[in-house]
Amino acid sequence: MKKQVCTRCVLDRTIPEIEFDENGVCNYCKIYDELEKKHPGGKVGKLKIIYHKGKIKYLWKIIKY
Repeated sequence: MKKQVCTRCVLDRTIPEIEFDENGVCNYCKIYDELEKKHPGGKVGKLKIIYHKGKIKYLWKIIKY
C-alpha cells in the first residue's frame, strides 16, 4: 500500500475505510463538508440556533396540553 495523505487534512491510509478522490481529498473531509452545509457554524449557525429557539418558545406558549 502506498503512502497517501489527504490534501486538506492530515489523515492518511492508516485510517480504516479511508478513500481518496482524484484530487487527493479524503472521504472524511467530504463528510465534514456535507455536515457543515446542513449545520453551519459561525455567525450563520448562531443565527439559526436563535431562530429555532424563538420558534420553539413560541410553540410552547400556544400549544396546550
